[in-house]
Order: sequence, then structure tokens, then C-alpha cells
Amino acid sequence: MGNHELFYIYNYENKLNDDLWSSFGGKETLLQLNKFSKEQREDYYNYFKSLKCYEILDYLDNNYMFTHSGINAL
Repeated sequence: MGNHELFYIYNYENKLNDDLWSSFGGKETLLQLNKFSKEQREDYYNYFKSLKCYEILDYLDNNYMFTHSGINAL
């Protein structure tokens, strides 16, 4: 899951209002979402809620972590 999906979840749950989301790039997304039915928006919400923040895969005895934006391994 990336930041755009997370912003959608927060907006859907009324934790992020439209004006705030628009202020950091969500205006076009909001305009598109307004074209969808309530059921379609709920489907997107449920799908985004099911996404993981990262995935770890084992390949040839090595573990690989995949993320949306990277990780700071200290």
C-alpha cells in the first residue's frame, strides 16, 4: 500500500477531509472518485484496506522485502 491508498482510506473514514487531501495532491483523485457510486467507493475502500504495507518473498534461500517506497535499514 502506498500513500495514495492510505489517503483514500483516511478520507473514506472521515479522518482526512477533502480540502486537506487536495492540498497535497489529491484534487484530481477526489474529482474522479465523485464519479463513482457509493458501492464502488466502498469496494475501493475494502480493496485498499486489504493491501499490505510490505511483502517478504523467499527466493533461492534469500529473503526479499518489497515496499511501495523503500525502507531505511539502519
